Order: sequence, then structure tokens, then C-alpha cells
Amino acid sequence: MTQLSEHLRQEREVLSLHASETAWQQAMDAMDHRPHAWYPLTHAPVINLDAFPRGQVLEAVSARIQQLHPGEQVELMGSADPKLLCSRLLRDQDIAVNYLVDGPQAWHVRVTRRTAE
Repeated sequence: MTQLSEHLRQEREVLSLHASETAWQQAMDAMDHRPHAWYPLTHAPVINLDAFPRGQVLEAVSARIQQLHPGEQVELMGSADPKLLCSRLLRDQDIAVNYLVDGPQAWHVRVTRRTAE
């Protein structure tokens, strides 16, 4: 986190030399409206839902689930029940969801892409 923070500070310093404060703020606002490809979280075997801005969780997790091959799985974890997220994921009939830890302080859910039978 320290390395990332320092990198972002340096990046902002360089970019601010070439952009007005208004242009910089517009760019930052635009970045807040979609998940970033650099989130290493979405490519790990466990996705920490608490690490994402609230409005980006569904899009980021859905993109990761779509990348699963038959038989592959990913674990979702967070401090809140992912019930609504799971119900959205289950719209895909090739997806199975199993609660591993059922709160109340931590929730863990395994999401698996089913194999062809």
C-alpha cells in the first residue's frame, strides 16, 4: 500500500504539471465511475468486497466471474452479507454459490462455474 500510495502521489505530481485543476478533477471523477483494470483483487482467488467502492462491486465481480472456466471458482469475502450480489450472479445458470462463513462479522462465499454434465 505504501508503494502504491507513493506511486500515485508521484503520478499526480507529474500530471498536475500538464493539466488544470478542473481537468484533473474531471479525470478523477471519471475514474470513480468504473472498476479499474489494475485492481489485483479481481484476479486473486479471494476477492475482498470491502476494498471496492460500493457502486463498483457488482461490475467488478461480474467481470471476474465471466472469466471463470468450467470448474473454476473464486471466493468472495466481506463484512456484509453479499446476498443481493449472489442473487444477481445466480442469474447465470452456469454459476453456483455456496456460503462458507455466514456472518455476522465476516462473510465468505464460494462462486463456481459449473462444468458441463
